[in-house]
Amino acid sequence: EDKGEQLAKPSAPGARRSQQPAKVGHGGHGHPFHAAAFPPGISAPVPPPPLLTPIPQPKACQDSGGWLTFGEALWLRPNRRDPVAFQQLNVDLTSSAVMIGYDTEHSLGYRAGGGWLSPGGWLFTAAYTQFKDLVASHILPTFGDPFYTVGYTGPGQLLSNTISDPGFLATTWNLQYRTLDVFAGAVFSPSCYLDLIVGGGGRFAWIDQDYRTQLNTTISGGTNLAEQLTLNTIGGGPRFGSEARVYVFPWLNLYGRGFTSLLLAHRDDDSFVIEAGPGGGVLSIRSVRYDREEILPMLELAVGVEVTMLGGCLQVGGGSEYNYWFEVGSSSADALAQPRLITHNDLSLDGFFGRITLLW
Repeated sequence: EDKGEQLAKPSAPGARRSQQPAKVGHGGHGHPFHAAAFPPGISAPVPPPPLLTPIPQPKACQDSGGWLTFGEALWLRPNRRDPVAFQQLNVDLTSSAVMIGYDTEHSLGYRAGGGWLSPGGWLFTAAYTQFKDLVASHILPTFGDPFYTVGYTGPGQLLSNTISDPGFLATTWNLQYRTLDVFAGAVFSPSCYLDLIVGGGGRFAWIDQDYRTQLNTTISGGTNLAEQLTLNTIGGGPRFGSEARVYVFPWLNLYGRGFTSLLLAHRDDDSFVIEAGPGGGVLSIRSVRYDREEILPMLELAVGVEVTMLGGCLQVGGGSEYNYWFEVGSSSADALAQPRLITHNDLSLDGFFGRITLLW
């Protein structure tokens, strides 16, 4: 009795490696089928002899599961939804303005973690992500033209302030982004060409933002307004989603990931403004602080390609990643500048990743 020809599945981390792989054969039309369970005393149908040569598979690594570790190099670009300022040209009765964003660039970060893949296909992992950068820096106007007017659009108490030449606006934005993810899920392999991981866990996040803004017109006898604004967010909550690997070749797969989180977060907004005269003397000091708890939703997506080596024990891949945090860029200190206007701004981080995974 021909049981069909056994195929060894690619045993990349994240793929289910069973101690008793399913028997797979090929029917007369080249379609694979799997032996099903039948009641005692009833014989299972016998597949016909294979007509096609099975696709060769790499030697399985640790068929009974094992420990895994992974590391990722991140090349991310943070963005806020709103512009930082506008630069307006006024000539006679005509004016034209250009909105200016934070002009962010990609910077390096990292992600590291590890876990356990059980013989039954259960996967447990933990991962830590770190990204820290001086995201953007601006000095406006960019042209030494007296017809230019520069307006600061936020965030913070200095929202909606304008200056004219001679004078300048200087802004910086610093960001520190950290997350800790704990995951538990099940690995499903509907065929030897597809692995699915479905599950959930928890996410803990620390997102610290620092904004420094200066509107200086002392050169023309005006004042110097300087603000330090910090937006600190800390929270935790459920995280759930799935991953998929489609094996184009035994050693090559296409990777996709989609997760969402809902974090119960504590947020602190602290704004400190000093107004100084032309001689440097302090004219006024304004301080604002606002604490509250919020529910913050977020979305993360990733796609990429992975190469399996050393019989599935080593996986090298890379791709594109996207993270979107709703309302994390908003500042409640804006309400002091314009009580009926609180801007709502989201924070996103997009870019690329390179990953190495080791199973033993």
